[in-house]
Amino acid sequence: MYLSRYILGKETASTEGAAMPKVKILVWGYRCERCQHEWVPRAEEEPRVCPKCKSPYWNKPRKTNEKPQTPSKSQLKMAE
Repeated sequence: MYLSRYILGKETASTEGAAMPKVKILVWGYRCERCQHEWVPRAEEEPRVCPKCKSPYWNKPRKTNEKPQTPSKSQLKMAE
């Protein structure tokens, strides 16, 4: 049907004047902790990798290398 519409170059009777109502649908999905990509899964099981960045650690937050800020000796002398 769609192919014939493009080949003939005109609208068919079934699509003429037919308006599809828009409906907001809420579904559960996943979000990658690495790249923040959001997607709706195809299957019920948990995905192995993020479909965008391909990270197998998509569900684990990235560890930071930041160390707790400790004042240096010079900063301690200035505070006295």
